[in-house]
Amino acid sequence: MTDVQVRGKKIALLDSSDNIIYTLPDSAGTAGDAMVTDGAGKLFFGGINLNSVLTAGDSSNLNATILGNVRLGDTIVNQLAFARPGEFATHGYAVGGSTGPAEPTNVSTADRYPFASDTITSSQPLNALSRALRNIGSNASTTHAYSTGATHVSNPNTVSSAIEKFSLGSNAFQSDVGNLSQVRVFMRDATQSLTHGYQAGGQVGEPPASSFSNVIDKFPFSSDTNASDVGDLTQGRDGITSPGSATHGYAVGGRAFPGGTNSGVNIIEKYPFVSDGNGADVGDLTVTRRFGSSSQSSSTHGYSSAGRSGPPGGHQDDIQKFPFATDENSANVGNISYNRYYGAGSSSQDKGYHHGGGSFPPFATADDISSFPFSTDTASANPAALSVNRFVVGGTQG
Repeated sequence: MTDVQVRGKKIALLDSSDNIIYTLPDSAGTAGDAMVTDGAGKLFFGGINLNSVLTAGDSSNLNATILGNVRLGDTIVNQLAFARPGEFATHGYAVGGSTGPAEPTNVSTADRYPFASDTITSSQPLNALSRALRNIGSNASTTHAYSTGATHVSNPNTVSSAIEKFSLGSNAFQSDVGNLSQVRVFMRDATQSLTHGYQAGGQVGEPPASSFSNVIDKFPFSSDTNASDVGDLTQGRDGITSPGSATHGYAVGGRAFPGGTNSGVNIIEKYPFVSDGNGADVGDLTVTRRFGSSSQSSSTHGYSSAGRSGPPGGHQDDIQKFPFATDENSANVGNISYNRYYGAGSSSQDKGYHHGGGSFPPFATADDISSFPFSTDTASANPAALSVNRFVVGGTQG
């Protein structure tokens, strides 16, 4: 063997195969244990205590930046698997919505469809919401699905700021757990980090509204409490779709104020999860405005599917895709089953899903679930049907 020295001091040995053999400051421990440092140059064998070795900062969050892969038992998973929507999800959820154009046709249920097979679980929808809601925002933790804002049918309070949740493992509405920082409506699929749900933009007050919101709201999954305003979008708008990576939420497209002018935008902007901050414009969709689109997320890309362009406002069936790793414009990579808007989306590990929606004129609503594989993007299937037609519906996965 040969010594490896720095300034005349031995730090390691090289064996006959040029493998480095380190002599650690403390030999306690057994083979296979992780090494930790005391921060003063000493290394120690032993199991890792997350509370003591995570980066200083938010002590209530056990989040770690993992470079490379991590082993869970016999399975190696990529770092993105911990936060990307859909990585460990087994079902998609179509939450609330309306079976027709009028408020009395709003529904309080959710459909749950499995990613493992192309059918819904049953014809009996879940008791998901406290009341019939449409134009709802939806996201999910590992245990619960959340709905935010929306309109309902009990006048005079026709617009809600409520945050509600229901268990992913039971057929029972759980509770109203808090409120958004503003009363808002006309929101789309929302996104989430490991620890928080986010809701960006929306229409402020009862329709027809006088203003659109630029607020990025954030609420914790660990406790039932109100959302906090943690940043601003580059401009106020509703109808935003919200894919998400492991590190950022995205606000894609939407309709800018004033709503009556049908003024759509093609903006792709992102905001960080690790710190509270404003959105930044990082790219453009290929068409102006994605009003009523759905969102999907793979481990590497965000998607915005279908919707209504404008002006003048034609229905779309295209699938837009943009990368998470670099800030750039989207590309048109495929099509869902037919032109529609006001559907919603969900994501499994391998596929993106679009459920419900409708068209106008003439007014018609849909109950189908379309899917496309992330590996090819170009194929679209029509694998299943919801228990009822759902227009202006929410979407998430869990």
